[in-house]
Amino acid sequence: MTGGRQRRLIRPYPALNKSKTAPAALDPSRQGRTPRRQPDPFAASSVPAKSTTPNPQEDVRQAWGLNHEDMETMDSFIDPAAHATPAKQPAPVRIKRKATTPDAAPNLVAGDSSRLTHVTSTGEAHMVDVGTKPASRRVAVARAYVYFGNPEPFRLIFENSNKKGDVLGVARVAGIMAAKRTSDLIPLCHPLAISKVEVDVRLEIPGPHNPSIRKFGNVAVQALVECVGPTGVEMEALTAASGAALTVYDMCKAVDRDMRLGGIRVVYKSGGRSGEYCYDNWAVWKGRQWFEERGLEVPKPCLVAEASANAGSDAS
Repeated sequence: MTGGRQRRLIRPYPALNKSKTAPAALDPSRQGRTPRRQPDPFAASSVPAKSTTPNPQEDVRQAWGLNHEDMETMDSFIDPAAHATPAKQPAPVRIKRKATTPDAAPNLVAGDSSRLTHVTSTGEAHMVDVGTKPASRRVAVARAYVYFGNPEPFRLIFENSNKKGDVLGVARVAGIMAAKRTSDLIPLCHPLAISKVEVDVRLEIPGPHNPSIRKFGNVAVQALVECVGPTGVEMEALTAASGAALTVYDMCKAVDRDMRLGGIRVVYKSGGRSGEYCYDNWAVWKGRQWFEERGLEVPKPCLVAEASANAGSDAS
């Protein structure tokens, strides 16, 4: 010792054989109990022996020298989900598949009409190869309507006093031009050598048919497209009818913002492997003469309507 000062030796670690009574002294609920000896973790005798009891809580109690009261107050170390009764899982649903036979299997050969021809087997869009298809006469007719929202556009068209000019004449030319540019507007359409485009644009007075949309009159557009080639001209006819209808809207929108375009559809188609398609009501309305003038086969609905009319006249 130097300088008359006595240095106190400090143990690096507390004595391992002494019991820690501080927690018991501070806890009022444990006053009067005999201090419990804590096991020495460094002593060989303090290593808990492997228990053969199946209860894991008893293994912990013996390893740490805890009594049953301490076990009751301590938080459970066991995962409740591990000992919970598992919920009954529903039985898997087994789908009975029919045995595939050559007769029952769908026909998915190239060119099958039951699938989309513009989509490959991997779902990618592509342009259909029509180079091997024979050229034949193709005809398609499409219709479109422009319904007015007030009487002003009907009056202007009827009097031909629209500031932009002749509405029906300009719409007719626009439909012809649209038919020739179809392949530029529709990505997967083939450029075709169109041999004929016939666009008919007419002003129709308000009538009893569909009075809610024909209250102020409308413009009816009909486009016929014809060619000799390996693929149909339905898209050309639809584009021509739509282009003419849009032109009517453009020339009349200054006086009518409530105009509506509707009824755009293919009403007739002939040629190709699928043959003829015809909208019955439209064919009956057109009559036999319209088809004969254009060198087209008279559709069956026209023949049925004529037979019914002749039978009625004979009965009378």
